[in-house]
Amino acid sequence: MTSRLLEVLKLLADSSNYTTVEQIAEATGAGVRTIHRDLEVLERSLSLRGVRMERRRGVGVRLIDPVPTRLMESAGHMRGPSIAESGQRPLLILLYMILSADWIKLSEIAHVLFVSDSTVSSDISSLEEILPDSVFIEKQKGTGVRMLADETDIRMLFLSAFPNFVPVYLLYGSENDGDSGSGEERMIRLIGIRDYRDRFFKIIREAEDVLGYRLSPSSSGVLYSYLFLLARRIPLAGNLRRLSSSGLNIPEIYIQAARRMMTADAWELLSSDSDTNEEVLLLARVLASMEIAAASVESVEEYLGDLWGPVNAIIEHTLGSLEGARRVWLHDDRLLLNYLRMTLSAAARRIDLGIPGWRETGLHPYPGLEDSPEAASLVTQFMAEMDDRLPDISPSKVRREIQEASLALGAHIEVLQSRHAPELRVRILCLEGLGMSNYIAALVRDVLPRGVLIDSQWDPDFEENQVPGEYDLVISSFPVKIRGCRHLIIRVDSSPEDIRAQLREAAADLERPGVRSENDESKRPDRKRDVVTVGGQAQDLSLPVIMSVISGFFVEKRQARSDLLSQAVLALSERGDCNTEILRRDFERRESYGSLIFEELNVRILHCRTEGVPEPRAGVIQTVPMEPTVLVLAAPLTASPVQTHALSEIVIALTDFGDFADVLARGSRRDIQGRLLTLFSQKFG
Repeated sequence: MTSRLLEVLKLLADSSNYTTVEQIAEATGAGVRTIHRDLEVLERSLSLRGVRMERRRGVGVRLIDPVPTRLMESAGHMRGPSIAESGQRPLLILLYMILSADWIKLSEIAHVLFVSDSTVSSDISSLEEILPDSVFIEKQKGTGVRMLADETDIRMLFLSAFPNFVPVYLLYGSENDGDSGSGEERMIRLIGIRDYRDRFFKIIREAEDVLGYRLSPSSSGVLYSYLFLLARRIPLAGNLRRLSSSGLNIPEIYIQAARRMMTADAWELLSSDSDTNEEVLLLARVLASMEIAAASVESVEEYLGDLWGPVNAIIEHTLGSLEGARRVWLHDDRLLLNYLRMTLSAAARRIDLGIPGWRETGLHPYPGLEDSPEAASLVTQFMAEMDDRLPDISPSKVRREIQEASLALGAHIEVLQSRHAPELRVRILCLEGLGMSNYIAALVRDVLPRGVLIDSQWDPDFEENQVPGEYDLVISSFPVKIRGCRHLIIRVDSSPEDIRAQLREAAADLERPGVRSENDESKRPDRKRDVVTVGGQAQDLSLPVIMSVISGFFVEKRQARSDLLSQAVLALSERGDCNTEILRRDFERRESYGSLIFEELNVRILHCRTEGVPEPRAGVIQTVPMEPTVLVLAAPLTASPVQTHALSEIVIALTDFGDFADVLARGSRRDIQGRLLTLFSQKFG
């Protein structure tokens, strides 16, 4: 991130109220137009990390969610390509030539840009050095210059340049908005792009209604730009006569959406007798290459078409390698998986369209992303699965197109790891019973920092079996010998405020970094532990699902005469309500991508999404000491994140509870169910 972007982020993070763009510009010494562009870069990057930004016209901008400390420390990874670095004036000339669709004099361009004819000639020469081989600039003395290329190539060239030159926010502004001296504003006034604003956004909304989901803001801007190009070029050059061949089929739903756009009431450019078949097909390919705001639909298979198999293989291989290396489980979030499927298929279709990436001039929008394990794994698997479908693809091109998928996946892993890495571990020992223990636990969560992990399970032998350093704070209602941590004895008949005061004093004495007392009521952490964030939406843990998973949790010994998959299938279908054939098939399909093993914990996770089970189910197959314990998880294909989150918490417990892996390996069914009850009672505590 540039120093100015970091300064803007810190300014917003330190304020709880709206800050106007003018105030930000004054504080950073930048122009208003520059700050608008910076806010777009920040909004896009922060949203992928679960931080929402609110921008209100005439009021200002503010952050709805707090910025995580780790994000502030790694803010250098968020950077957007600079228009100035890409060369502003040559881009203006390129766009002007594309939109003219005919010969244009150098003097006309020079007059528009307030430069000399020789400067325009020099800029055109620099353009020729970076244009794709399929695009040629013809020059004729006394006549001017014009662009020669296949119409499809010209349109893809436009989609590469225009959306990156004109920020999305300028498409929404009025004629009087912005810096009147900027190149972008001069171009907008010159070509009249805002004249189409209401009609084009209405057309885009109609396409989204057909598709059943919303496009991301940046993709809406790209699609708006493409419609504007059609509005300018079709009257001059006519409809597309020949569509370049494609290595990928177009799903029917995109053809339907494209046809609806071409026949929308707001579309007034094509006459009824025009041959629009090729136009519809190309528009469908453009639609299929756009990225979505969120995968809100139940199933995305119809949107992927012939990419369904390869994209699933990419995701499964990638998740398998990341889950084992980072000790997280990513298959519980169907919204994330669908988002990755849609984003990767869109990336493949952009590559197939041939949208050149020369505009970035070697810059990468997120420099730190190039070496991330998420990007590295996605690139490797993408190349392996798409090599025969997309000729001449390169790792650099793939890396550029999968940026959003890499960011979303990396941010999801970061959230999981930070959410389940508690700053403090607290043990409560209370003779008065579970009700008093829960009461004290509620006060602890009210005072101590977010992320505290509380164990309130009664253990009469705690004094004898305690492990020094296992807890940061032990709270008891009676005297007990404690080793290796802070001990607080409270009187249960004390008032809530007196107990809170004792807890604040104890927290202040702890030596862990970042621990502090929360005196301000408005800054206290949220007490609710039964809510998780999935895809930017709050999702409640389901108590019926939790109890069903715990009560149905099976524990079996490994049978040497039976293969592992068969034993797992039989154990899951003991109630007689499973389709064992489908269940086994889906286990085999998932295992074909590689087994998920947490080597440090000596635990193997055998899991799948399947139509073979009616509800989320789990169990363990205990093996001989030298072999990994097998944790078995299965969830219906249509299960929501609320339902599958119970399975996710079981996997997370392997890291959060140091002895949970041992309990799984050697404990009885009653022991394991007791540990699971403790785990989930803390979530609802």
